[in-house]
Amino acid sequence: MAQPPELIAVTGANGYLGRHIMALLGERGFGVHGDRYELCRGMTVIHAGWAVPTTMAGGAELEQALCVTMTEHLIASRPKRIVFVSTLTGGGPYLEAKREAEDIIKESDIPHTILRFPGLFGHPKHHGVIWENLTNGAPIPDPYACIHVVLAARECVRCAYL
Repeated sequence: MAQPPELIAVTGANGYLGRHIMALLGERGFGVHGDRYELCRGMTVIHAGWAVPTTMAGGAELEQALCVTMTEHLIASRPKRIVFVSTLTGGGPYLEAKREAEDIIKESDIPHTILRFPGLFGHPKHHGVIWENLTNGAPIPDPYACIHVVLAARECVRCAYL
């Protein structure tokens, strides 16, 4: 395995996937989180953060704009490497924003890995179609696919080592 990066920044460190990423980084003895993108300069960044302003006026369109802007600010901070958490599921403005963020990252000169995960499940999330079907023994409906959140977090951390 490659040498671990000196520091790793995690956007969305307090989110569902981000908490699992931070736990894995903590087990390895490192990890950093900051809300200010200038702190990411020269660092490997696992970009798992995503604005979800469900209670704000503007709804999905505002979410899309915030998330694209978040990625633009991250690129401007000049990180050493980006591991971007994208998706295979969802639709509408959410999926459009993820794809637009992917394009922004691809067009930059920053080394990167884009991970397109299916739906996530696992502790502490106890809601949603995937969770309900898994706990009731029902099949996962098409077009849903899923991966346990711990496995997704492991893949994010593994890619940070590339």
